[in-house]
Amino acid sequence: MIRRNKLQTSLRAFSEKMRGNPSSKYGLLRQHSFLAMTAFLLLPACEMHAPSNLNETKIQVSEENVSHTMAVSETSDEALSSIVQEYNDRGGAPMNLTVTYDPSSYRNTAMLAGNNASKYAKSLRKMGVENISSAILPIKDQGDESRVMISYRAV
Repeated sequence: MIRRNKLQTSLRAFSEKMRGNPSSKYGLLRQHSFLAMTAFLLLPACEMHAPSNLNETKIQVSEENVSHTMAVSETSDEALSSIVQEYNDRGGAPMNLTVTYDPSSYRNTAMLAGNNASKYAKSLRKMGVENISSAILPIKDQGDESRVMISYRAV
């Protein structure tokens, strides 16, 4: 019986030592470190899966030619302003400005087309377009009204 009491006392002392005695200074630290180790080992067993909100497809950038064609009589500051707004948003390459004329016409002449090209280029520069390439283009049998073509490369 004495031996049995000794064994129980030894086991009780060992278990208190392993559990940590709450009254001792290091007992709580042992308990908390045991809980932390247990949580650390069990967390990888939990599965957490949420669908991604990111778009996983590749980004594609494409360039395109943008062109606007209108009669000289339809070309106004408002029309040019909307083209400049679009150019500032998407363009980057030089802007091409072409005014057509009819070489066989006595009203729709090369001189008039050159003056119109100069006037529209000046207006576009005032609106903020820095890189403008202007030209005139003869179109046979076009008639008495010139056309204005504005084009650029857009991204």
